[in-house]
Amino acid sequence: VLVATGGTTRSGTVTFNVTPGANPALTLDPVSLSIEAAATSSPVVVSIGTATTVDTIVGIESSNPQIARSPAAVTIAAGQTSTTFQVSGIAAGDAAFMLTAGGFSSASLAVTVTPRISTDPIVESVDPTTRANTLGVFTMTIAGSRLARANAIQFTEHGNYNQRWWLQKAAAALT
Repeated sequence: VLVATGGTTRSGTVTFNVTPGANPALTLDPVSLSIEAAATSSPVVVSIGTATTVDTIVGIESSNPQIARSPAAVTIAAGQTSTTFQVSGIAAGDAAFMLTAGGFSSASLAVTVTPRISTDPIVESVDPTTRANTLGVFTMTIAGSRLARANAIQFTEHGNYNQRWWLQKAAAALT
């Protein structure tokens, strides 16, 4: 705002240098994340601060798409201040995502993709480790996050029953 004061009218030339202010910034929440390979992150929020009267298209570029990927762009609808997107982990490693939109300062998202941890059940131990042609009890400990009902199963050998049948029956119960 320019204000002239004084009692006399004068003429002359005034030169103004107009410097643009800083662009409003894109902001992210979170600004970094860690996900497993073959998994998808929880939503990442990208915001522009003040709603605009037109859609704002935000471009998203991964520094290493062999490690992590996202949509190429998301749209913040007119009248809104934010939207979300998700990142997919492809392989273990690090990637940076650069987000850009016309009239806004860019934002970056740091992503670490960790190796996928196996969730498949595995046999950890069998006690006793050998039992040849005898009746009795043995305990097999099975671990893995896909186990819904137990982490140990006790099998009892009964006379002429085929031991393999018991193992197949137990495996079916865990799926």
